[in-house]
Amino acid sequence: MKTLSAIAISLFVSVLPATAQTVPDFMAKMREQWMKPAEPYKIIDNVYYVGTEGLASFLVTSPDGHMLVNSALPEATPLIKANIDKLGFKLTDIKYLISTEAHYDHAGGWAELKKETGAQLVASAADKPLLEGGIYPGQQDNAALTFPPVKVDRVVADGEKITIPDTVGKGRAKRDLTLIAHLTPGHTPGCIS
Repeated sequence: MKTLSAIAISLFVSVLPATAQTVPDFMAKMREQWMKPAEPYKIIDNVYYVGTEGLASFLVTSPDGHMLVNSALPEATPLIKANIDKLGFKLTDIKYLISTEAHYDHAGGWAELKKETGAQLVASAADKPLLEGGIYPGQQDNAALTFPPVKVDRVVADGEKITIPDTVGKGRAKRDLTLIAHLTPGHTPGCIS
């Protein structure tokens, strides 16, 4: 009976696909998914999805300027710019770039986007040195995880507001565009939501 069970288990295991892979293989597969173009779309009200199929970037709009949340990989920057353009918004109307985490797959495009928008980059104090060094926390020597360094213009604390004041409000109720930073460290030392 033990022999029969062992044979059955061996046969079962031999038909399972091999799932072990190297880190570079895994990263290549992820990059492929992260770089697939996605059509931009309105999520709700003034919030739009402008990222790739595998990495989210959000444009939050107002008549007085916009905020871009996350930038994806450096190579995905042309896709994000094209998505913003497809929605009819101007890159130069972006006032704030909001970095929620200092990983190359969410912050890799900040240097180029900051240069092209003239916007202020906002991040937490704990993520600031990572963004300015272009390094992945705990993997500083891993070149595959680095990204173009970018200067952080404004550091936000837990509960701090990032606001674009409403200056257009004539004839309607004043409506500032405000996002509130909530520190949620763990994924990166200074993750914000």
